[in-house]
Amino acid sequence: MTPRSWLYVPGHRADRIDKALASDADAVVIDLEDAVPVDAKKRALDNAIAAVLSAPADRVVWLRLNAIGSQWIDDEIAALSAADRTPAGVRLPKADDPDTVAATGSTVRSTRSSNPLRACSPHRRSRDAIPASPESHSAKPTSPQTCVPNPTD
Repeated sequence: MTPRSWLYVPGHRADRIDKALASDADAVVIDLEDAVPVDAKKRALDNAIAAVLSAPADRVVWLRLNAIGSQWIDDEIAALSAADRTPAGVRLPKADDPDTVAATGSTVRSTRSSNPLRACSPHRRSRDAIPASPESHSAKPTSPQTCVPNPTD
């Protein structure tokens, strides 16, 4: 199912994450970036991983990571790689370069081959989405975002 409604929730607010997961939204995006104060980044990541692990298997949960090159991104990718379960995908803010999006998806996927992950950038600087990988050149655009497809898609 393609989600029609996406509910963003700040990752440092566990109470709001619980409410979002109980909502009727098609997908929940736990934000680790702009919605989270600097002093709450670690708590937000811990809350997000806990939510992914405890959410029902049919619940669509994405994470919005911090920008590539930020001081938090390496910890976020490491946590995703170490988790027993990954989210449906990750949103990569401020990712202009399709190679960066593809590399981030590949980094997580390389350690999660049994549980593939989709990496997307919602950022567009022009009318056309930036293709994230050669496979996405032939994909029919479905939303204004750049995605690295799951190998199983």
